[in-house]
Amino acid sequence: MILPIKTRMEQYLNLKQLLNYASEKFDCYQVEIPDNAEKYSHLTPEDQSNILEKVQTGRDVFGNAQQKLQSTQLNQTPPVNFNELKVVLNDIEKACDEILKRPKPTPPKEEKVEEKKMDEEMKNGQNDANKMQEENVNEKGDVKADEAKMDVEEGTN
Repeated sequence: MILPIKTRMEQYLNLKQLLNYASEKFDCYQVEIPDNAEKYSHLTPEDQSNILEKVQTGRDVFGNAQQKLQSTQLNQTPPVNFNELKVVLNDIEKACDEILKRPKPTPPKEEKVEEKKMDEEMKNGQNDANKMQEENVNEKGDVKADEAKMDVEEGTN
């Protein structure tokens, strides 16, 4: 006679613990992204709303279970099944954790981009230096050609 009473009491206690755990978990999921905005900045608004929808669904299911449990006397069998609620909670946890544990995409390698820019600048700098040298040579060559013309002109006088 005592065994059914003891079993029923354990069911109620287990359900109460599960409801409390679920409530804490839902609170945690609800504030996780806003409290750690930088950590989860890579998540899309769709991901964030998906988490909030899952949490709200869980709150509804567990809220209904809690109301049923509170309206039932302890000498009656619990109106909700512990295992069913546990499955619902596990599904919500799995879906939310899957989203929250997505790694941030790796940022593009800035070093390589900077190195490419530096290489291009170096090439451009060398090209500019080569052009300047060529211009100097051309100017010197033009000056010598002008001097040669002057010499010729002086000789003709």
